[in-house]
Amino acid sequence: MPEVSILVPEVRADVAGCPKQTVLAAIRRAHAEFCDRSGIWRMTLESPVYFVRGVREGQAQLPPETSIARIVWLRRQGAPLEPHEYSPSGRDIVLRQPPQQDFEAQARVVLRPDPHATRMDDALYARWSEAIFHGALWRLMSRAGQQWTNAEGALYHKAQFDREIGRASARAAQDFFRNTDRRRSRNGFM
Repeated sequence: MPEVSILVPEVRADVAGCPKQTVLAAIRRAHAEFCDRSGIWRMTLESPVYFVRGVREGQAQLPPETSIARIVWLRRQGAPLEPHEYSPSGRDIVLRQPPQQDFEAQARVVLRPDPHATRMDDALYARWSEAIFHGALWRLMSRAGQQWTNAEGALYHKAQFDREIGRASARAAQDFFRNTDRRRSRNGFM
């Protein structure tokens, strides 16, 4: 898994004088926003989520430095639960009502990186790093009063970022409508 900081030199080249930590923070925010808005980082969890009688929360086994952005589906003994019966909360899946008995569930989720994540998924980096690059530059060039402020450049990078989010969203939708439980696309990237 590549370090998030791998994008720092490329981004920093377009925002002369911007401190490295500021660039890194913009990359992290763009990475998280890209995953949140596009829904592209999908994963069918290999380990079941265990729910204990009377306890609404079940902890999902996720990759390090990630949390659940959305739940695509949750199944109990193969039967889907209704979307209004559960919600994500960090690394947990929270049931609306505490269960009356212990059970395990299978889940497909949309992931997001944690705010201070140091690494990116290999497939995400390979396919979507340019989108994250544009998102970081949009954020940095939009900052008023800085020597690297560039309103025209910010508009360009924002448009590119939004376009890539749209493309990723379309791919995520294709994955969902084709077959959400496909083994070949286990990590959710296409």
